[in-house]
Amino acid sequence: MELKFTIKIKDEQNPPIFKEELGKGVLQTIIVDFKDATEEDLENDPQFTRQVLDLMDKFKEDWIEVKYEKP
Repeated sequence: MELKFTIKIKDEQNPPIFKEELGKGVLQTIIVDFKDATEEDLENDPQFTRQVLDLMDKFKEDWIEVKYEKP
């Protein structure tokens, strides 16, 4: 089963459009193939749900960076 993940800046932050084909605030879309997973796993398997949530956290860590500096 494939799941499409969209990495974006939240709408309430009024983000710009980085790429027209992706839409407002979207940095990237990523399709991940969970080879042996089923729709039922997605809806009923806590371990699979945890795997998906962990991957979402990893995307946030890998894709988003916040820095600060003195003006």
